[in-house]
Amino acid sequence: MVELIIVVAIVAILAAVALPSYQSQVAETKRSEAQVALQSLAIALETYYRKNLTYVGPVFYENTKRSGLAPTELYPEYLPKDYSAADYATKATYRLSFSTQTANTYTIVATAQGSQASADSGCATMTLNHLGVVTPAGCWK
Repeated sequence: MVELIIVVAIVAILAAVALPSYQSQVAETKRSEAQVALQSLAIALETYYRKNLTYVGPVFYENTKRSGLAPTELYPEYLPKDYSAADYATKATYRLSFSTQTANTYTIVATAQGSQASADSGCATMTLNHLGVVTPAGCWK
């Protein structure tokens, strides 16, 4: 009986040490997925800009903002072939949006959703602009 209690105590200690590390790695992985989504959208915007000399897409931004259309609906021919709505949503851990979009500038924002917002609070909001500037810089490795 004493041996069983010792084994249970050791397992509990190992779980207490391992679980926070695991949760941290999961949050970091989800953050990386959001960064890939931001970069994919930025590439799509740059490709569109090169052809049209504007970042404003086929659907005017304000209408898009109100309707909640995904970037795949805005720039379908410029996004990678394997870029799906599920990728855009980044499995519902981050929401992508534009904080600014003009003919010559854009800022894309990834905002953490649900448990990701508290699990990765320092990186709950990440941005990428037309110059490639990212914030917060410490979240982008």
